[in-house]
Amino acid sequence: MTRYRLLVLAGLLLGVWLRFHLLGADRRFHPDEALFVTFARAAAVQGEWLLPGNLDKPPLTIYANALALTLLGITTLPDGVLTLDVHAGEFAARIPGVFASLLLLAAMTTMTRRLTGSRLAALFALLLTALSPLLVAFSATAFTDNLMLLCLALALWAALRRSWVWSGVWLALGIGCKPQAALFLPLVIGLAVVTRHRSGHGSAVSLRRLESTQRSLRRGGSRTAPTTSWLFRGHPSMQLALPLLIGLGLLLLWDGARGQATSLWTLAAVNNEPGGLASLDQWLPRLAGWWGYAQYTFGPPVLTGLLGVVVVWAGLRGGRQLKWLLLYCLLYGLAHGLIAINIYDRYLLPLLPPLILLAAAGLARVRGGRWLLIGTLLLLPTAFDAARDQLPLGSAEGMHPGMDRLGAYLEAKPLGTVIYDRWLGWELGYYLGTWSNKRLTYYPTPEALIPDALALDDPAPRYFVAPDDVDVTPWLEALRRAGFTVRLDYDQPPLRAYQLLPPR
Repeated sequence: MTRYRLLVLAGLLLGVWLRFHLLGADRRFHPDEALFVTFARAAAVQGEWLLPGNLDKPPLTIYANALALTLLGITTLPDGVLTLDVHAGEFAARIPGVFASLLLLAAMTTMTRRLTGSRLAALFALLLTALSPLLVAFSATAFTDNLMLLCLALALWAALRRSWVWSGVWLALGIGCKPQAALFLPLVIGLAVVTRHRSGHGSAVSLRRLESTQRSLRRGGSRTAPTTSWLFRGHPSMQLALPLLIGLGLLLLWDGARGQATSLWTLAAVNNEPGGLASLDQWLPRLAGWWGYAQYTFGPPVLTGLLGVVVVWAGLRGGRQLKWLLLYCLLYGLAHGLIAINIYDRYLLPLLPPLILLAAAGLARVRGGRWLLIGTLLLLPTAFDAARDQLPLGSAEGMHPGMDRLGAYLEAKPLGTVIYDRWLGWELGYYLGTWSNKRLTYYPTPEALIPDALALDDPAPRYFVAPDDVDVTPWLEALRRAGFTVRLDYDQPPLRAYQLLPPR
């Protein structure tokens, strides 16, 4: 085995170790993970494969999670009923994300070798992908982003190879995982324009076609031009558009078959509608918010900043494809800074494939690049922090430790127990278990809660749940004024549960 292959194997094993280390950690679901896995659990356990309910995401990742639950998590009770232990579900639902992240390692390595023709650049891409704390933190999660990111990388790879049909196929699959994948379309279209302009259907293309025909004749092929589908002879935009339109059509048919009152596209638009352009006084806070996550793109903040300089240098000094990759990254960042889009760490993930390509191409051109290859191991400590879930990224962002204990505590209460909830939502719903017989009810304000709580004529126990980092005083005072007796019955930070005794 050559030294290059040994280095590739070492990089892959390093990436595998970090991702499986995170997979084995004892971690509760992020609220959004709990939402997606709740739908996956309903499909795998109860057969609800059309995913009824208020869902604002396409189904592909949820189906992958459901299949993982079926294979690795679901057990059968003595009476033949299927069930899912909440901890087994945590592990199983994160398996597809881990394998998508591992395939991303191979895709980025091969893509970089294809783009630059440099084995050194390919090794840089492998290590940057394996050791990116942002990628490590999202690897063993049940978010819809992991499979989407793999599809986007494959769409980019196909575009760099001028396989426009396959690029459209992977883009369509990415949108089937998460609608945000559509933001990658300008990058792929730009590469098609740049590539076509460079080739220009000129002499180089004609020469390749002539050589291909000559090879076919030497193999005894027909002297006539091969009969191929119009799809593969058309303009790149046509080849891109057809699989995208087919994929979108299938998604529309699936959404219509669900028979829900509100389409997932409508919910996605409502839940993710930006609030227009950010005002001037919001620019600096938004920049600080994005940097709070982006600083972990390539390890510690200092290394991320230095590699950011390499990215810009590589884009400016490189060919048209690298220039377009850089321009896309700048436009993507500018749009997310100036438009009042929610500041979520996972919104940075689509930037990682072009950023890694640019960084790897730039590092490979620096004198002493082999020593820089060893220097990339400086990313390892921060990557290991991500693998131990010690960075504010991925499932660690917004997670409530001990949610499984609160769920077990409430599930042990009598049949029909009423749980008033304002903050814990899908997260608590998942940890109540597959076949919970409790009534989990959401109220946005104390004023909305009190009339219904007073009107409920039911002897079942009642509880009010909240994390300990929110001010529940207005809620508790409103309940007491209405005649309820409020008693703290569960206090295990960061979660609390108050027992409510209604007025006689």
